[in-house]
Amino acid sequence: KNNFRLQAANLRKFASKNNARSVASSHLPKVDIIGVQTESETNQYSFDGLNTGGAFNITVPDETQRDTYSLQLSMPIFQGGAVISRTKQAYAESNKSSEDALFIERSVIQDVRSQYSNVVTLVANLRAQKQAVVSASSALEATRVGYEVGTRNIVDLLQAEKNLYSAERNLSNAKYDYLITTLRLHLAAGTLSPENLIEINNLLG
Repeated sequence: KNNFRLQAANLRKFASKNNARSVASSHLPKVDIIGVQTESETNQYSFDGLNTGGAFNITVPDETQRDTYSLQLSMPIFQGGAVISRTKQAYAESNKSSEDALFIERSVIQDVRSQYSNVVTLVANLRAQKQAVVSASSALEATRVGYEVGTRNIVDLLQAEKNLYSAERNLSNAKYDYLITTLRLHLAAGTLSPENLIEINNLLG
């Protein structure tokens, strides 16, 4: 699920699905809720509790607030088969995006399994090549001792050195193959990180 190709495919699938829903709903009636708030002020005369002697009229303002809500139904203008055509096209694109995402998911899974199998094989080969270098190095040392005491000749010594060089070269190739395949595995699985580069640097060192 962390693979970048798979994530991009899923995003395209999600976007095309939402677009299809939006196009399909464009010809449907739409209901809106409308709210209106009004305020009014009226002047009333009140003498309650006041001893005015009938000489004064006291104006007392009275404020009122009214909230009104209503439903508004709107019908899109009929556009013939244009909306139906766009809807079919949008859903066709959505289905294609879903199929593409499924194909990429299967491809990624197969790639991860293949790269993992290669890594397992290369790990075994890397260990074997390391052991080959150890053996070739020991053989060269024994040949040198034999050459010094006269039991081995110069040809034996040169051959032992050649064998060690060949073993070291094979080990370098095994390291390279292992590193490249490991990077491919992390890339396929979507787990490539700076820590992988540090691990590679340590292995090369």
